[in-house]
Amino acid sequence: MRKTALIASIALWGLVGTTLAEEGSSTAPARKALDEAIAKIEQAATPEEAASAYTAARAIDARDAKLLETYMRKMLKFGLPKVAQYAAATLVQVDSTNGLAWGVTGYMYAKSNSLTQALTASVKAIEYDPDNAGVLHNLGVLTTWHERDPVGKTNVASALSEKVARGKADWSQHGEFKKGAAQVDQALTRVEQLQKEWDQKIAAVEKSAEPLKQEVDRYKKELRRLEEEHRARQNDVNRWKRELNSVERDIDERKEEGKSTTSLKKRASRLRSDISDYEKKMRQLNEEGKKVYARTKVVFDDYEEKKREADRMKRESQREIRDARTVYEWQPPAVDGTVVPERENYQMKVPVAASPLPSPGALDPEREAEKKLKLAKLYIANNMRQKAKPYLRDIIDLYGETEAAEQARKILKQIGEDY
Repeated sequence: MRKTALIASIALWGLVGTTLAEEGSSTAPARKALDEAIAKIEQAATPEEAASAYTAARAIDARDAKLLETYMRKMLKFGLPKVAQYAAATLVQVDSTNGLAWGVTGYMYAKSNSLTQALTASVKAIEYDPDNAGVLHNLGVLTTWHERDPVGKTNVASALSEKVARGKADWSQHGEFKKGAAQVDQALTRVEQLQKEWDQKIAAVEKSAEPLKQEVDRYKKELRRLEEEHRARQNDVNRWKRELNSVERDIDERKEEGKSTTSLKKRASRLRSDISDYEKKMRQLNEEGKKVYARTKVVFDDYEEKKREADRMKRESQREIRDARTVYEWQPPAVDGTVVPERENYQMKVPVAASPLPSPGALDPEREAEKKLKLAKLYIANNMRQKAKPYLRDIIDLYGETEAAEQARKILKQIGEDY
């Protein structure tokens, strides 16, 4: 029995050994081909040569960390971080400790003015690549933006804000960080100066419009008075005309009866005179109203033009202030100690494999978890526990290492569910 078992065991291990040998024989050529492609990328004289070698290597293993980093570094040396981002986006998934890849990610987010995501990625970058000059420069910009700009203060999660506060003491020892911070200080000081200047200009225009507004109001009041007087006189005329019609019928009746009509005729005469006087006055009121309206329109048009001028200035001020606020210089991360400026208008002559930048959730799990936790708490506060539970479970499943996940576990336990 033991002999049979031993023979079976030997046979089994022989089969496994054969399989492993076969796998090794198929992996070795692939590794060799990858290494040859990596060498071609390193030796490439142009971005197109590097991209062609990278495209060929991707067919072998698109997630090979060495391949991704080599291509990313080469494109950064060519001054093409926009191309390097495609490898960086995959690399942060394959190796989340690659500081250079996070640096590229942060730079590209900054270039697209997604500064919260840029700050998140740059903090990750500096954690694993603490002396990278380009990342330090960008962190100087982003940290000061976070501290001084109202948008930067409100759009950053508390956990990230705490990381920034803890790291700033070390980062600020570097000259590049200081240069970046100074750039934002200057920009925001300029913003404050522009805001003050524009406020003064707009206030001057609005002040010059105020007398016109008062004059318009005065004319409008006069027009209302004329209209009311005209309406009152028209009512009197209408009433007198009805009375005159009645008097004239009475006169006709008295004539038929052979009675005296003297008093009625006098009354009719007075009514006709009053009607004539009032109609004459109403025509005068109409003429006066036309003149007042004409004067009102002239002044009103002047007033409206002042208002339009103030509105134009407000829009112009907003554009100028927005541009001044975001006119920051961003640096690609340094490679081998050197920051190569981006070649902004370079057009690749071969197709380039594309990958999207990491999602906000991948960049800042604390922030995404906090959002879900707030929503879950809102449901619970409104006695909708069943709707809250999926959010609480998602927080634990997707962001298990966050502070929000710990709170989610406690809340689930409080509402009678262990998870």
